[in-house]
Amino acid sequence: MPVLYGVFLYMGASSLKGIQFFDRIKLFGMPAKHQPDLIYLRYVPLWKVHVFTLVQLTCLVLLWVIKASAAAVVFPMMVLALVFIRKLLDFMFTKRELSWLDDLMPESKKKTEDDKKKKAQEKLVNSFLLLFSGGGYYSNLFQNIKNDFAKCSC
Repeated sequence: MPVLYGVFLYMGASSLKGIQFFDRIKLFGMPAKHQPDLIYLRYVPLWKVHVFTLVQLTCLVLLWVIKASAAAVVFPMMVLALVFIRKLLDFMFTKRELSWLDDLMPESKKKTEDDKKKKAQEKLVNSFLLLFSGGGYYSNLFQNIKNDFAKCSC
């Protein structure tokens, strides 16, 4: 049994890497210059990330205490109360901030999509620069700009 518990403990600990909640908990004790380049830190102020994490951590501890106490009978109702707590967060955060902090899409996919958008915008800007720098191939350039703008969802 100890070996089995060790295997499950290792599997659980190794699966925590990449989970946004635990990444945000690690941010509490990390100085700003040592913070990783997380996509939600680009769009949400750090203090709001900490507030959101504290709300989640408080709810987790509250659920754990209720489950371990004699009041475990109301545990399903408390899980239902989490829906209302999440709705109350709409008053503290904007929809854009909540989409970065509390979204179903994983961090890695968001980062690649964000990088694709930036590359498309840079290509579009470079095309305009070529256009206004006196290049002689306006028709092909306009076609490329039109195609780039269609790809870019800005």
